[in-house]
Amino acid sequence: MSEPRTTYIGLAIIIAGLVVYGGLQIQQLTPVAHSAAVQTVPPSNNWAFPHTTLYGGGSSSGWPFTGNESDLQAPIGAPLNPTVIADYARFPMIIIPITPSGDTRPDILAALRQQNPQQKIFAYVHATGIWCPADSSNNNSYPMNGFYRQEYLDATFGDPSCASKSSGLLWMQDGTSATNNLNGAGMNMNLAHRIDLGGGNYQYDVADALATTAATYAIQSHNYDGLFLDVFCPDIQWMDPIDPNQPYVSPTNFDYVKAGYGVDKDANGKYINDQASHDAFHAGWQAGQQAYTEKLRALAIANGQPNYPISGNCAQAPTRLQPYLNGWMREGFPFQNWYAGAANFYSNMLAWPWGYLHQDQDFLSPQYNFIFTPATSDYKDSNGIPVYSPYSVTNQRKMRYGLGSASLGNGSAEFHDSSGNPAYGLWYQWWYDEYGVRTDLPQTNPAFAQAVKDSQHTTWLGMPLGSAYAQPSNTFATIPNILITNTGFETAGADPSSIPAWTSVINSQFTSNTIHRDSSSAGEGLASARIDVVTVDPTNANQTALETGSFAIANGQTYTISFKAKASASLPINVNLGSYVGQTLRADTEWREYQAVVTTVVGEPAASVEFGFALQAGTYWLDDVHVQVGALGVWRRDFEHGTVLVNPTNTAQTILLEKPFQHIRGTVNPTVNDGSITSQVTIAGTDSGGGVGDAIFLVARDQVAPAAVTNLQAP
Repeated sequence: MSEPRTTYIGLAIIIAGLVVYGGLQIQQLTPVAHSAAVQTVPPSNNWAFPHTTLYGGGSSSGWPFTGNESDLQAPIGAPLNPTVIADYARFPMIIIPITPSGDTRPDILAALRQQNPQQKIFAYVHATGIWCPADSSNNNSYPMNGFYRQEYLDATFGDPSCASKSSGLLWMQDGTSATNNLNGAGMNMNLAHRIDLGGGNYQYDVADALATTAATYAIQSHNYDGLFLDVFCPDIQWMDPIDPNQPYVSPTNFDYVKAGYGVDKDANGKYINDQASHDAFHAGWQAGQQAYTEKLRALAIANGQPNYPISGNCAQAPTRLQPYLNGWMREGFPFQNWYAGAANFYSNMLAWPWGYLHQDQDFLSPQYNFIFTPATSDYKDSNGIPVYSPYSVTNQRKMRYGLGSASLGNGSAEFHDSSGNPAYGLWYQWWYDEYGVRTDLPQTNPAFAQAVKDSQHTTWLGMPLGSAYAQPSNTFATIPNILITNTGFETAGADPSSIPAWTSVINSQFTSNTIHRDSSSAGEGLASARIDVVTVDPTNANQTALETGSFAIANGQTYTISFKAKASASLPINVNLGSYVGQTLRADTEWREYQAVVTTVVGEPAASVEFGFALQAGTYWLDDVHVQVGALGVWRRDFEHGTVLVNPTNTAQTILLEKPFQHIRGTVNPTVNDGSITSQVTIAGTDSGGGVGDAIFLVARDQVAPAAVTNLQAP
């Protein structure tokens, strides 16, 4: 047999339009007989915290689950490596390639299940890319029962030749494969391919076939607890810029005619950049992605698994996919999602509508959202492989920040090399104090709060006692309020329903919406502002808004905007300061106090705070508005056996706790996790280095839930 041919399938990281990829090796395979499918129970929302996940891993021959770990690959048919199986099995959740675990090496799944029957295992699928390892006749050498062989046949309409020029694959105008596009992360399957059914209706046949194959191997096999679609991009225009002023990432644009769209040659046969063809193709891509998603969900329903978890990854998840998917990944956290000129905790967590804390509610239940924080490498060795110090101060802080942020919602955190290739750092061996803690012992036991390295104690925090909220810093009450007029809506105008010192903004097409002073409900005092929204604009909250009076803001200054609010349901309130987009927080049916933090770049002599309400219909109440200089709090969430505090601000925050908590008794980091009992903690901000803040995980000292927090609640 010839030597294995190796290529790479990438776990895409899209940061401000840049895709970085590396990772899952695909080697030439020979068929291996199937063993019996492993039957599993679909997961539910009842999953205790914290949620840690390993994302990616392995070559298609089975390494590192098979063969010699130090070889960084394994021959076909190599035996399982029990040490690596045990390492992976410690984690409550893993996402591993569907090849070979779902086709040629099902013994990998069986071994993992035997080690940890409670582990959630998602199948990883590169949803838009395929390679054709050629045999001596230039035909596909994937095994007959292989997932990737079937995907290739889906895209070539059954042609096994590696020389296929199928229109089910994407091509560039110069005749080269889209795989060669420098910014394409291996995307080369044409989801936009369609059959005209007449009357403006189309069947997206390639997307349908690919979805059917994914469902066959991941859903109908009952081998996995969920499906993860990587490089499942809602559009691919960054690979295909039509604007000559944009930097090209490929020598030419897509071959729109071959893809089935428009015209891209002039009368002399010369290629032109035709805007209409470009636009039609990209609209077709979005329709094809939609068809893929809807087909997967329909097949899950037909298979008796209507809530089968399916999550995606690539840029921001479009809202059109929310009825069919269970979640999305934020990759490169906190630097992936640029919003209003910045990529940070706020843009990833609170930007509307794709912020983590919004999508945690908006996707299909049970939600499986992910936050992937890549580790920082020290350097690359002579073979180009990154070398890591996984327990450095920086990497431990990044891990805590990502895991803490994920714990504010109901999703999961990943922390390791960004490529998802375990050859880069053998990251499945990395284990941190926060991953496993003994909270199942009497508090008088010396091992109580002890960090441990096993699967039995990975969900040590237990279930959440409520949603995340903003915890004020110790200095919150000492900072003066910039607003001094009618901040609590206590003063009425000549018309008792008017609001002096405030400006109501209701654009002409939104006249069914109303804003008035309401003396029947208040967060403090005797009155509040009531906003009734009937007509909505999901893209612009400020079509119906309430603005404060103006005041000067300085350049490079951080401001905290706090206010009390409630709503008729879980409803979003957008908060802006001057020309700076702030955050979108969700109010609920109880009066609570909320907090938004905005950092300016340029000062403004006459800025105001603008509260926007037009995103969703319902009734909102607003009260007790404060604007203060500085960052004055952290994010927090309480659990049965502990609490998590995350500091996304630029400065350290000192927080007074309502009762004593205990630090973890750490073994990896006994400096941070020193086992001490405390009622006050200081958490580093992003100015501590690398633009990443910090988080702290504390153990509850009794089994009584913390007192209900009414101050500074957030979504």
